[in-house]
Amino acid sequence: MATLSSWFAPQFFTDAGAPAAGYLLDTFDSGTTTPKTTYTNEAGTIANANPIVLDAAGRCTLFLGSGQYTLRLRTPLGATVWTRDDVEGVPSAATTPYLPLAGGTMTGAITLPGNATANLHAAPLQQVNSLIATSAASVTASLTSQINTAADFTQVLTTAVAGDYTTLRTGLGFAQTLGTAGSQTLPGGLILKWGTTAVISTDGTLAVTFPVAFPSACYQVQVTAQGTTTTNFEQYSVAAGGITASGFTIANDGVSLAVFWFAIGS
Repeated sequence: MATLSSWFAPQFFTDAGAPAAGYLLDTFDSGTTTPKTTYTNEAGTIANANPIVLDAAGRCTLFLGSGQYTLRLRTPLGATVWTRDDVEGVPSAATTPYLPLAGGTMTGAITLPGNATANLHAAPLQQVNSLIATSAASVTASLTSQINTAADFTQVLTTAVAGDYTTLRTGLGFAQTLGTAGSQTLPGGLILKWGTTAVISTDGTLAVTFPVAFPSACYQVQVTAQGTTTTNFEQYSVAAGGITASGFTIANDGVSLAVFWFAIGS
């Protein structure tokens, strides 16, 4: 497709004001002397001669192609009358500043001042909304692929908006159970578990089974006596052993007591 030149039915005149009959109009790539084609029809399928010889009225049919032109007017003997650079033709697809009213494809960044969509007509606005929706879908898909423990990422987002943070943490793989006995899954897969025991008699042992076993392994267990007074700490002596992914054993070498325990694993 071509566009009509900056002059509608362009007509040129001599310095004396007479029609520039027989004058020559050269067309180049803007700022160069490389010939650039113009057309005699709007479809841009029939090329003008270059230079164009103006008729007896100093006129010609001039449709410009894509990009910018340099136009040079010369006398019939070839003397330059004037030269004009940066004459706009059809904006190229990569640089056009216009949004299509319907159809077409927009590429690249769109920068609008203030409310970016408030003054857009319906068709361009639909294009913008479509681009935003496509980008949002791409981001969601990317996050979903990275958060492998979120079986339904859309549901996770919904629960976050609803304030259901327990479901959100579970969906993201950060499940937790809070209380005197509980657990917490951390980013990266580290799992913390804790709890208490019943009273273990003097010189006794107690096998502790985790409510939910560690998927991989239990790395260590710490045990602390539940003292009932602030004196005679030397009477408390407990240790953990036999550690597996499913539990451990506590040995009590002091007075009868209950125990706090804390386990780390994955």
